[in-house]
Amino acid sequence: MATSKESIGFSIRSMDRSVDPFADFYSYSCGNWLKRKKIPEDKSRIGSFEELYDKNTKTLKSIVTKCSEKATRSPEEQKIGDLYKSLMNTTLLEKLEFKPINPIIKKVRDMASKKELTKLLANLSTIGVSPFFSFHVSPDLMDSSTYAVYLWQGGLGLPDREYYLNEKFAEVRKKYSEFLKKLFLLYGANPGQASKDAEEILRIETKLARFSRSRAELRDDIKNYNKFSYSKLIETYKGLDFETFFKGMGAKRLSYAIVGQPEFFKRLENMLKTESIDSIKAYIAWNVLMVYGHSLHEEIYKLMFGFFNKTLQGQSKPRPRWKRGVSLVNMCVGEALGSIYAKHNFGDKSMHMAESLVSDIRVAFRERLKHSKWMTEETKIKALEKLDSINVKIGYPKKPRDYSRLKIDPNDLVGNIMRSISFDFERDIKRIGKKVDKSEWGMTAPTVNAYYDPSMNEIVIPAGILQPPFFDENLDNAVNYAAIGGVIGHELTHGFDDQGSKYDKYGNLKEWWTKNDRRNFEAKAKGVEKLYGSLEIMPGIKVNGKLTLGENIADLGGISIAYDALHKAMEKSGEHKKLIDGFTQEQRFFISWSQLWKNLTKPETQKLLATIDPHSPAKFRATVPVLTHKDFETNFRKISKLKEPKQKLSKTGVW
Repeated sequence: MATSKESIGFSIRSMDRSVDPFADFYSYSCGNWLKRKKIPEDKSRIGSFEELYDKNTKTLKSIVTKCSEKATRSPEEQKIGDLYKSLMNTTLLEKLEFKPINPIIKKVRDMASKKELTKLLANLSTIGVSPFFSFHVSPDLMDSSTYAVYLWQGGLGLPDREYYLNEKFAEVRKKYSEFLKKLFLLYGANPGQASKDAEEILRIETKLARFSRSRAELRDDIKNYNKFSYSKLIETYKGLDFETFFKGMGAKRLSYAIVGQPEFFKRLENMLKTESIDSIKAYIAWNVLMVYGHSLHEEIYKLMFGFFNKTLQGQSKPRPRWKRGVSLVNMCVGEALGSIYAKHNFGDKSMHMAESLVSDIRVAFRERLKHSKWMTEETKIKALEKLDSINVKIGYPKKPRDYSRLKIDPNDLVGNIMRSISFDFERDIKRIGKKVDKSEWGMTAPTVNAYYDPSMNEIVIPAGILQPPFFDENLDNAVNYAAIGGVIGHELTHGFDDQGSKYDKYGNLKEWWTKNDRRNFEAKAKGVEKLYGSLEIMPGIKVNGKLTLGENIADLGGISIAYDALHKAMEKSGEHKKLIDGFTQEQRFFISWSQLWKNLTKPETQKLLATIDPHSPAKFRATVPVLTHKDFETNFRKISKLKEPKQKLSKTGVW
């Protein structure tokens, strides 16, 4: 019982016990793994998530292959199998080259005047192409029972506005321009036109970047909630002609829209008045190629991989084609694929253990809330009500999505993708103004992740993550409470982080704290922001404390809550003095948490994630919640030769 049978799971063999835990806890917990692991050529990083993802992908390959080969298939199996076939049919794709998207590009190039622009943008939105800005349908943040329309800033080809505005990305911008020129040359433009189009696209996107709010600002749900009546929206942005836009998409019951960044749309409106139609056409054509280029012949795929994966992320080689095929199936008909996956890979025992863990973690969080010293009773009552109201979904959707109206053709890859996107788009359009479907999942069953949805006030834990190294029914409580227990605690804490805490128990964006309690919370959150913001990822690059604040609060809260839950479990079982591999349950807990975040990342990807990722780097996720925990030093003092940890961090946190 000492270690998991799964090589990717918890293991003392991953530790480097020659390192003092007070000197470098990350190397102590994960050092041997870090020494022997290398980043695969088809990846830009490797860690627990990636290793389990690869394991799940092999399982999914077996499913999609069988679905593509079976003589007699259910309608769902036909869609899974033929979708996979359509990507694997390289002979046909090489023969077709750009033919699958030529009709779309022709519509763009045939635009006679800017008066036709809005109708074109509406049509493109239905197949997943969103130049200039994005549009989506989701629960109204202030009326979570109803679906609403959201308009959001967008239009950038590079990962973030900083790539256009910050001098440290000057070389990336140069390579981006070179890439765009090569792309248009490949599509058939002459050298002069290709150079001009690349220049115009970069210029337009740089303007959009200047109009855009930062990622940290986009975390402020209140600032990004700006409700416009339909008539006010039309009147405010006459130049964008939203009336034609929504009618072109089939939105019939639109009484209002929520505009995320009103100033962005006003500046976009003014920009479009001055931009030439030829520049706009080049930019929109690039947006079509950006969405569908990866699904065409090998030459354009390699070109796009060379920039987006190799240049931006340091990835040496593309993923094997079969992996891309599995990902495509999961993206387009994921709930059908997930049903088969869950049926064979997630049993009742795992479900019951996961449900029990959720219950234990919730009880432990309840105790922390009840005994909070800085929160008034008035706010505590509402906090406890919200915690008790959090819905939990585990494993897989009980009623998978009905894909019967979706046509999948084994000889039409691009058409399959377009129809899949349109299928989801039409579904969203039809539910504007209708009641929210509380049974819906935002992830498929095989996904190696979990989430908290503030509008639903629920946490979702797919079957895909309920495996080693996150969850192992054959291992002791300490390992599981730290790993999947820490993840559950993390997601529950999101309901009470700097943004989740602004939603009430019904999922509405509504203040329910007293003013004094909110001030106390923000002061504690400021301490978390300052602590993480002081950590250096690589020379000259530090963690963005504002961008990562919510995830950092959730990590700190998650491990503390899970630790409390483990202690309660040990009280019931009498395992306080139980040693495994020479370690106490508390020691194994902290080691397990740290091993969960073992990770190697390419420098290019580190720079990218430092700019766009709301999560702190894995090393800090592995160590900061441990080093700041009140019981860390007590539990490892006998092992360490040092008097105290080499890296002293303030015992900060909110929960």
